[in-house]
Amino acid sequence: MASDEGEFLNEVTESFGVRTYYIDPDEGFFLNGKYYDLHGVNYHQDSFENGWAMTDEQRERDYKMMQDLGCTAVRMAHYQHDSYEYDICDRLGFCVWTEIGIVNKMSDDDDNLSIADGFADNAKQQLRELIRQNYNHPSVIIWGISNELYQMSDEIFGLYTPSPRS
Repeated sequence: MASDEGEFLNEVTESFGVRTYYIDPDEGFFLNGKYYDLHGVNYHQDSFENGWAMTDEQRERDYKMMQDLGCTAVRMAHYQHDSYEYDICDRLGFCVWTEIGIVNKMSDDDDNLSIADGFADNAKQQLRELIRQNYNHPSVIIWGISNELYQMSDEIFGLYTPSPRS
């Protein structure tokens, strides 16, 4: 973006990469056309030293440990993680499962398992934002809408069913 005088006021540099992948129900996961064995961990964005106020050095340390363990994949659990983590995963070649913050249950109504008005729209908006923020990261292979869910009803299942576009 330039000012009236032609000076740059703001600049964003974005890394970009391309990988192809697919999952065959019988053959497994394929990366760039070749079978790729996924071994991974579930990772929360916090440290024993700083809680959620992790430093980039602490993130680097944790991902280096994952690499030393032989991990090829990481599930960024329960919520949007710091953008620097995606950069690390791109650089180290990890495959990433990222997800929005819907955990365990979607309904306070344990009898009918109905979701609150606006819940589905909010979940879809969060997923849209997660994708828009991270679509340039070649490490991302799964965009998750929920995890560890132990409730199910037709209404909740509807969140996982594509709706026809009008």
